[in-house]
Amino acid sequence: MRKDKSEQHNNEIEHFDEEPILEDIRASLQKMDDAYPVTTPELSWFEHMIEVEQLQLKKKFRKDLLIFFSCVLIIIGLVIITLIQAPLIFLFLQVMVTCFIPIYVYLQQKNSEKII
Repeated sequence: MRKDKSEQHNNEIEHFDEEPILEDIRASLQKMDDAYPVTTPELSWFEHMIEVEQLQLKKKFRKDLLIFFSCVLIIIGLVIITLIQAPLIFLFLQVMVTCFIPIYVYLQQKNSEKII
């Protein structure tokens, strides 16, 4: 009985006509295309947008470069002042940083192993 129902269902699917549904879909899509026309912007609009974007990128690059060089000058200035004014403090800081880096790297690796 069950086999007969599945065979009957398969026969119905085979005889099912898809054309009317496809025609309805095509007609609906055509109505949408007609209702909402698609226009491509002019080439000058794209060129203007590119120019504006390039100007913004140049401004951002200059700002970032100015910040970078300002930080570099401040750091180098502090290092030179510390070296000239208090060489013992400078050497102490150099030794502390040199000792701290391997410890920091070891702790970071240890923490990343715990996460995994």
